[in-house]
Amino acid sequence: GGSGDGAAPPARASAASDRRAARTSLLEGDVPSARRAAESAAPGALADNAKLDFALDVQHFVELVRRGDDDGAMAHGAGALRAARAKAAAGAEGAELLADAMSLLAYTDPAASPAGRLLSLGARRALADDVDALLRAAAGLPPRSALDAAARQAVVAHAELAGAGGTAWGDPDAALVDLPALLGLSFEEEDGGGGKEGPTMMTM
Repeated sequence: GGSGDGAAPPARASAASDRRAARTSLLEGDVPSARRAAESAAPGALADNAKLDFALDVQHFVELVRRGDDDGAMAHGAGALRAARAKAAAGAEGAELLADAMSLLAYTDPAASPAGRLLSLGARRALADDVDALLRAAAGLPPRSALDAAARQAVVAHAELAGAGGTAWGDPDAALVDLPALLGLSFEEEDGGGGKEGPTMMTM
């Protein structure tokens, strides 16, 4: 018999932890770690989604450019990235994404280039959302709601603002509040087995 305490089975708890790790790694720009966590959470899921697998390879290239590792980026672009595109058969969309990513190397300030959007934190978040959705689907979980996504976005923006010194757009009179508490969020989510992983409304 079960303990009756509502705890998630170990396998589900581990998968939930891996999903969180994959998302966090992507938001931090660590694509290899995100891949390992995703594979642990849902073995084979990325390999079965060629488009997303290719997007991760492109993001790894972008992160190498962001770090100023042009040699590493060129090696990755000439090897793994081109092979990934061939495997993905991504068509015109994939070809455009690859061309935009490769063009970053032509600029002394890649972030100010026409493809600079690829270096934005928003690009990281969008990819993290796509990987999260894939892993949730593989686990039989529903997609996140729009409200859930908006709450996450607000808290991420709040954290970035706090890291910038706690002022909004240079306004010294802007004060930060405890946004998760204000929104009534505890960043956990149902994992399908009684465990938690993302934002839910806190109970009093």
